[in-house]
Amino acid sequence: DISEDTIHDLEQAQRKSVLPLVQAVKLPEGFTPIADEPDAIRSRYIVEMAVRKNLDRAAFVEANVGFTRDAPKWEEYAIFPVVEYGVIVYWQGRTYHDKPGESTKLFPSRDEVKYGARYWVYNIDEVRAKKANIVIAVESILNVLSLRRKLEELGWGNVVPVCVFKHRVSMEQALKLRGSRDFADEEA
Repeated sequence: DISEDTIHDLEQAQRKSVLPLVQAVKLPEGFTPIADEPDAIRSRYIVEMAVRKNLDRAAFVEANVGFTRDAPKWEEYAIFPVVEYGVIVYWQGRTYHDKPGESTKLFPSRDEVKYGARYWVYNIDEVRAKKANIVIAVESILNVLSLRRKLEELGWGNVVPVCVFKHRVSMEQALKLRGSRDFADEEA
């Protein structure tokens, strides 16, 4: 839960910025984390995808990846919750099976989530928690999970990957990242 002081600080920041107030969103109807039903066929499809992407079940369980049987639009997608200040603020879907020539990602509509991908940064809470010296922005949540593993192997705990969902960082995402930690903003 978010403390009253944090809520107050967030409300004050909302009045001064272009950033939306952090508010919980409802994941697709029937969302089920793979950790809750490891033997479900959709959980197995998700774990198979993880392995194809050189990841494993543990990485997806840690990311709280899940599925739904109750929301037709989302039934063919692994659902990756996006969290800010411990609150689910957005999500992204990723197809269980890659189909050549078709998009593998699905984003919620404005009817499902008021503020789109440009307002959110996947893994920003880790940036804050670790007080990261260096943040690496990538386009895909799967890249974050893979890169996190590699950085841990290298012992680079002060470097944190984040996902910005598109091929560039939006102004809103840049403001959040800049405000999350005084990391070096030099070009590599």
